[in-house]
Amino acid sequence: MNKLSVYLDTTIPIKGEIYMILDELLREQHRVQKELSEAAGDDVDQYFQLIHRLALETQQQYGLTFKYGVPAGFVPPAASLLPASPRSI
Repeated sequence: MNKLSVYLDTTIPIKGEIYMILDELLREQHRVQKELSEAAGDDVDQYFQLIHRLALETQQQYGLTFKYGVPAGFVPPAASLLPASPRSI
């Protein structure tokens, strides 16, 4: 394996000839985003519901508290409208 192929295996193209180096954290982020995107299909609302459900489960599992900014007039969806659970990630 030459140096160029090793470099290209650890980077992703951003724009033209510009590359971003991938580390394990970014690889995991991309993997999870891809799985959530596939689970939601083309439905953006479903994608965000899956992310929200995953955030709630993570909070509960690790005893964390995430704080979100809330736009004026925003009414969050009822918990009963959220899917039972995202696919195991």
